[in-house]
Amino acid sequence: MNMKRIIWASILLALVLGIFFFSGCAGDEKQTTAQTETQLWTCGMHPEVILDKPGNCPKCGMKLVPVKNTGQSLAAMSGGNEQKSESGKDRKILYWRAPMDPSEIYDHPGKSKMGMDLI
Repeated sequence: MNMKRIIWASILLALVLGIFFFSGCAGDEKQTTAQTETQLWTCGMHPEVILDKPGNCPKCGMKLVPVKNTGQSLAAMSGGNEQKSESGKDRKILYWRAPMDPSEIYDHPGKSKMGMDLI
């Protein structure tokens, strides 16, 4: 009789602990999903490539790396030539240069003499 009580108490304890541990994992999964939705990814060689999911760069095939969370949306980061500064004033890009030759400077976006995208 005493052995049956010990077995039932063990089963009950195992169920309670299982529910406790598995319910904690479900909360972590939701938090991780929320973090993944706001995480942006970029290419080390092509900083203009900004995607909302990990993978490979469409230009060179390199693995994308996570972008530091700045609170900007994908549209704001990949927008045109004008950007907002911290003070709220519009900023304009002054020049574009070749990534491999800093002396090669242009006043518009495009490709360098080597065929690389200007930054």
